[in-house]
Amino acid sequence: MSLKLGVIGAGAIGKEHIRRCTQVLQGATVVAVSDINEEKTRAPRLRCRACMPKCTPTVMT
Repeated sequence: MSLKLGVIGAGAIGKEHIRRCTQVLQGATVVAVSDINEEKTRAPRLRCRACMPKCTPTVMT
């Protein structure tokens, strides 16, 4: 059985979620990492071979 995960937030807690999920959950694969700061997603994406980023403009009101 496989489990595909997407992580929102690439800070310290997001990185810990990625680490634990991929170590503890058999068949778990991180397929997406998202953060408001695109640069923060680079290291976690490379570590878990997640998809390349796709950035879209954000509108906050």
